[in-house]
Amino acid sequence: MPSNWQSIDMNFPSFTGEESPKEQIRQLHNYLFQLRQGLQYSLQNLGLKNFNAAGLKELTEAQKQDVTVLLQGITQAVNNLSGELNSLSGRVRDVEKLSGQIADIEEWTAAAETQLKELDDRITALEQILRVGEDGSISIGVAGRTINIVGSILINGKEWQVEPEEEDPPIEEEVSEEEMQ
Repeated sequence: MPSNWQSIDMNFPSFTGEESPKEQIRQLHNYLFQLRQGLQYSLQNLGLKNFNAAGLKELTEAQKQDVTVLLQGITQAVNNLSGELNSLSGRVRDVEKLSGQIADIEEWTAAAETQLKELDDRITALEQILRVGEDGSISIGVAGRTINIVGSILINGKEWQVEPEEEDPPIEEEVSEEEMQ
């Protein structure tokens, strides 16, 4: 394993051109293995005692910059999240407003249903008061009395005539002898 960076450069394989491709690959493989071993050793033994004051200051500044960049990224993510939360809050308010409008519509619908029921009850009461017979006659029942309308009636300016009922010829009654006397 190389002890310093200069020995790494000196150990680079040099080829004369007489080596076979297989031999060249073997030498390159050995060189790469030595580089890997040296890198592992260096990284495992890296510590504060390996740096001078200027190098340590440079590393500290680099770490601060990394932390600053990281914090800026986090700050931007938090700001984006805050904007999304504000948007969601607005949507929730819209839903609450819509919920109130739906409650109003339900109330109006209930009131309309009540008015329709009352109107239906009035129509039923009117039907009980006013009846049109199959023969075209109209009967109006008011305060226990019935009024029959027969004849010409104007509806929307047009004459409506009820055909009178055909009268049956009077039935001759049997007269008893006592009545005749």
